[in-house]
Amino acid sequence: MTEYIRERIPQADFYYQEIFSPDIGFDKFDYQMTSRQQQKEFYQRIKGYTDIVCDDFGYAPIPCGSAYEIAREDADCGQLCANDLYHDGNAGGSYLSACVWYETLTGKSCIGNTWRPDYELAEEKIQLLQQCAHKAVEQMKAE
Repeated sequence: MTEYIRERIPQADFYYQEIFSPDIGFDKFDYQMTSRQQQKEFYQRIKGYTDIVCDDFGYAPIPCGSAYEIAREDADCGQLCANDLYHDGNAGGSYLSACVWYETLTGKSCIGNTWRPDYELAEEKIQLLQQCAHKAVEQMKAE
């Protein structure tokens, strides 16, 4: 499919969303996420696979997984996933991913963006998530 599009629209950009590791407590599909260390190791595997896909196909990464790790490590934002512990959700993960997508696709910083989700999210957490998204995109650019 990529080649088909590249032949017809050579100026098209291609992106690949780096996924994120589940929140601690995840217990489905014969897999349990029981510790922060296990979560970090899971993320490292995701990052490695993302790098391979992006290198092999010439895609630009959208570093959502990196933003989650920054939020978990640097900002200690608590749970980010939905109640199922592995999908973006209204605990902040959807907003964080949206900030990463916005900044990656537009090249504009998400810091200070006034858009707010239609679910309740504390302003302090919004500001933290904006910082984490920005840091992830900046780290991606530096790689």
